Amino acid sequence: SGNISASGIIYGTNAYLGDDAELRTTAGHLTIRPEEDLKLGTVSTDNVLIGRTDSGTTTIQSLQGLNVTTNITASNEISASSTGSFYGGGHFHENVSIRGVGGGARFTPSANLHIVGETGIRIRRSSTSDGNTVGVRFGAHSSDIVKSAIQHVRRSGNGVGDLQFWVDTSNDSNHVASGDVKMT
Repeated sequence: SGNISASGIIYGTNAYLGDDAELRTTAGHLTIRPEEDLKLGTVSTDNVLIGRTDSGTTTIQSLQGLNVTTNITASNEISASSTGSFYGGGHFHENVSIRGVGGGARFTPSANLHIVGETGIRIRRSSTSDGNTVGVRFGAHSSDIVKSAIQHVRRSGNGVGDLQFWVDTSNDSNHVASGDVKMT
């Protein structure tokens, strides 16, 4: 009982810690280097909790890519600052938010994108200004040229507006725009 301290390596086969125990460093990083798999929570009653218990954020970083072979469940947002991939027919339940950041970022499925829901697809622009638009844009080109769109144009309070169909028939590399309205 009590503390164990070592300035070198501690060898052993199993280490058992009591209830609500901690494994921590007094300063710096903790590195775990298993020769094979690192197994956390191998019994069906185990819960592996990673993160903070205060209001701060936890950074989990994979240095060489992350391959998840089973479900990921989150009670809050999952976000990425780079590109990520979901392979093998992943399933999302409840609300899913896919956001492009900084002009060129986008969600690019490698096959048909199927969305099944009870009430439909919701597309919203966070805006309170009349004249702002949000919608679905279409293009069939080797680059990102967009030539058609179905747009909601805000006209007054509480998001009231018009549904418009935009079509750019010019044979150029310009995108469809609000001046290309064909039907409201």
